[in-house]
Amino acid sequence: MREHAPLQRRLLGRTFLVAASLTVGCAAENGDVAGPGGGGLGVCVGTPVVTPKRVVRLSEHQLWTSYAALFGTGAAAVITRNENPPSLLEREFPPISGDIAISEGLLAESDRLAQAAMSYVAQNASTLTPCGALPTDKACVQQYLLLLAEKAFRHPLGEDEQLAITGPLWTDMTAAGATLAEALAYGVYAILSSPGFLYRTEFGVDATADGPLTPYERATALSFFLIDAPPDAELLASAAANALRTPDQIRAQAARLLETPEARANLESALIKYFSLTKAPTVVLNADATPGLTVTAGLESSIFHEGELFMRNLLWSGPLDDILTSRRTWTSGAIATQVYGVAAPTEVDEDGFGPVELPADRSGLLTLSTFLLAGARSTGGSPVARGLAVNASVVCGVNPPFPQDPDVAAAIASIAGESELEKAQLRAAVPKCASCHTQFDPFGMVLEPYDAVGRFRSEDPEGRPIDASWTTATLPLSGGSATVSSAAELGQALAASGALDRCMAMNFINYALTEVSRGGANNTDLSRAPQTGSCAVQAVIGNFAGTDRTFSSLMREIAASDTLSLRSRGQ
Repeated sequence: MREHAPLQRRLLGRTFLVAASLTVGCAAENGDVAGPGGGGLGVCVGTPVVTPKRVVRLSEHQLWTSYAALFGTGAAAVITRNENPPSLLEREFPPISGDIAISEGLLAESDRLAQAAMSYVAQNASTLTPCGALPTDKACVQQYLLLLAEKAFRHPLGEDEQLAITGPLWTDMTAAGATLAEALAYGVYAILSSPGFLYRTEFGVDATADGPLTPYERATALSFFLIDAPPDAELLASAAANALRTPDQIRAQAARLLETPEARANLESALIKYFSLTKAPTVVLNADATPGLTVTAGLESSIFHEGELFMRNLLWSGPLDDILTSRRTWTSGAIATQVYGVAAPTEVDEDGFGPVELPADRSGLLTLSTFLLAGARSTGGSPVARGLAVNASVVCGVNPPFPQDPDVAAAIASIAGESELEKAQLRAAVPKCASCHTQFDPFGMVLEPYDAVGRFRSEDPEGRPIDASWTTATLPLSGGSATVSSAAELGQALAASGALDRCMAMNFINYALTEVSRGGANNTDLSRAPQTGSCAVQAVIGNFAGTDRTFSSLMREIAASDTLSLRSRGQ
């Protein structure tokens, strides 16, 4: 093992004055309230009810799925043919952040879609309505519009909503000389342009008092959470029968929805965004970052697809811990042989991807090529970037902002030629660096044996051996405080700590709540507990512990939680 102390002292002396002058905001860890990793002892901060009564805007993707639900996929394809379809992978995580205001672009798109639907219904009235190609029966047209509005608004219409369609709107159209066919078309446009369609409410029976959502609000919240689309007929029927009152009733509906292709596609893509895997095909590597391997756009695309298949095949078949501990992946022959050093898969799909068993030095997502490439920089693998990724997505630590100080860049440049071990030792030796870096550097250093695309290596690009002095680390409290020496030990230690359970519970509660600027599961006092120490998270984790601990069970417990079903009266 090399002796690093003299260089460490030299670097420390050269940069201490710069580093000591920095003030970087890091949330201090506090285990007194919530225990290791921010949970597990049952003590919590706050209340499970974290969100006030509110109005929530549909996302662009939810707008598109709503058109498919209203008119069918074939008709919706015609209505939306002049628009660029939103991608599940382009959504934010959570899907909406900020306030309920609608952007100019989305407002214009929603108007174009409403106009296209208006024209489509007018041209296909004979097949879409019982009123004929050229309607002559006023009652028939009004009844079609009322039924369309009920479906679009996701609840039975109140008297005011009915009157809005059959009263002044109708009078104004007919007074202007509109025919019944024109009244039908403009009625469709009015419904699809209305707030009742573009927004959903979470007011409960009394908007001024704490309490549960109405059955239809629960059905809508549950459906947009799990399938990112309006509630189907069975869910609406449960709402009509008041059969979404108890946690077990909600669990049953959640379990049904989780078996659908729509739910699986929605949640798999959410996990890909959650772990920032979409960064993988965007990394531009220098030619010398992966010696002996030419990294093309095609290879990066294949590496990303492996991450998609990893989620698709792993999420629904075993405990949540498999994300951190499984040695099974679904990959191409090129990645298997060139990155993992194993034989190509023998059973492959039409794209040439199939299952392989990885070597003992691999452990779940953290050693998957997709994750490692997503955390790389142009010059190669970055222990800081990878450590930050683990800190944010696995243990829910609060990543600090990069200090905006020119002296920081100078300090980094001054040690650019040193090994990653020596850089990490320096960061650990300078108190104001260590206060942040000790919370995530250990995660990244354990992953140093993997290059930018995830190939295992025994030395760095300059030929310096990567040995146990690099990879042995004591994890921060958020990761369970264990001492580990390899990625396999890291995966096992993180799984044993329960950190991923708590972190995913917090983030998917927020995913279910969508608009979290006015209340989310991580809205806690960090001086008293970590983010995952909130009562919203602890309540879900307490129930999750009594299940088979699969990803599906976690989603069911979030769906059945008070956090999703109850709202406070707010201000």
